[in-house]
Amino acid sequence: MKKMFSFLGTTPYIECLYFKDDFTSSRTRFIQTALYEMLKKEGVQIDKVYVFVTDEARRKNYEDYHDKKNDIQYIGLKNVWETKFGNENVELIPVQMEMSLMKELKTLPNESVTSKFEEEQWDLFNKIYEIIEENDEIYFDITHSFRSNPVIALIIAHFAKTMKNAKLKRLFYGNFESLGQAREVAGIPVEERRAPIVDITSMMELLDWTIGVDTFLRTGNPAQIFDLANDKSRYLHTDPGFHAINNFSRALNFLNIHIETVRGPKINGKITKVLENYPNLEKHQTAVFPQFEKLTGKIEEKLSHFSDDEVKNALGSVIWAFEHGLYQQSITLLEEYIISIIAKKFGADELDTDIRMAISQILQQKIKEKSKKDNNEKENKELNLSELEKFLEELIETHPELKAFEKLATLRNDVNHAGFRKNHTAPKTIIDNIAEYIEELRPFFEQKIEKN
Repeated sequence: MKKMFSFLGTTPYIECLYFKDDFTSSRTRFIQTALYEMLKKEGVQIDKVYVFVTDEARRKNYEDYHDKKNDIQYIGLKNVWETKFGNENVELIPVQMEMSLMKELKTLPNESVTSKFEEEQWDLFNKIYEIIEENDEIYFDITHSFRSNPVIALIIAHFAKTMKNAKLKRLFYGNFESLGQAREVAGIPVEERRAPIVDITSMMELLDWTIGVDTFLRTGNPAQIFDLANDKSRYLHTDPGFHAINNFSRALNFLNIHIETVRGPKINGKITKVLENYPNLEKHQTAVFPQFEKLTGKIEEKLSHFSDDEVKNALGSVIWAFEHGLYQQSITLLEEYIISIIAKKFGADELDTDIRMAISQILQQKIKEKSKKDNNEKENKELNLSELEKFLEELIETHPELKAFEKLATLRNDVNHAGFRKNHTAPKTIIDNIAEYIEELRPFFEQKIEKN
């Protein structure tokens, strides 16, 4: 359902014409009717309008009210709404947020008053949240609310999004104050009292993007960025800014999926796609939000591990997985990339299972033999080494860092067998060891692949 939330205060509102873009409301004292008119013109049919009122606000602005002091009769929102739209779609929600309490807070901010105020804020939060149902679309008017209520609106929006898959579609503010003081406005002809409707939804959207980028920076998962871009592209597919974001986030999402699922042979291609799309994102970033370039700058930092070098990208993907807590993926990629690099240097097919197994087994064997020699132990009888054996033996001599491969293979077996073995490694030790092996093996990835 599409639901609108609004507040009524106690101020004797003055008639005006609310406007936004090519829309101008009929004469009204109430922003609620203006917003309802505008949304109807946009093709949005609000199913239910919830108006939050204190007892005083109900008496002075929802019901018809006679100001005895100034002898003025005010027609309340109830009658105005019925005249314009019929007796439907509106429900009053009583709240306890007394102006006396607000005044007391200014003069006596003691613990009891503050506590009472907090209770009322939570009461308002709960009342709004209870009204929101699964998959609701929310339209929020904060024109006449207390100063704290916009913050509550933001919090509720994100809370309900998580808990009920609800979505804050629009956030409005009727800027009557732009006309001046009430006394001044009263002297202006009604037709000239044009007050803008301010749509601050974009600030909510920026918050969503910020959370999405923050999640990506911490976890490496760009799913929220991808979802936001994909949602925008449905109705802004011709906008170059959102088109650039959509393409970049799609490439980033595919890269992360391939790292999470350890699809090693495809990762470099996905990295290339990300890097190809980034310049276009940079070009159009301010077209989305002026502040968006600050977020893309953070994304660029995250991509610093990657380049146009396939071998360096292999290590970059290992580091990417490790930094984002994908420890099993990082250790698997580290071992498998080493085998791939060796296969390419040897001139063999890196996707040949037999070749990969032979490289892994012989490499570990040669590391053990080298270790024995280095310890001045008695050498084994000369073996009839195959071409691969000779190659690996020489490779260990030129790349002593490969000695870490044996430890790496042992740790990977421990991890991949879920610790179901004697003398299994503790979690912290696993993490520390992965970090250690990445650094030990880093020099091996800082080379060009030259076939034997």
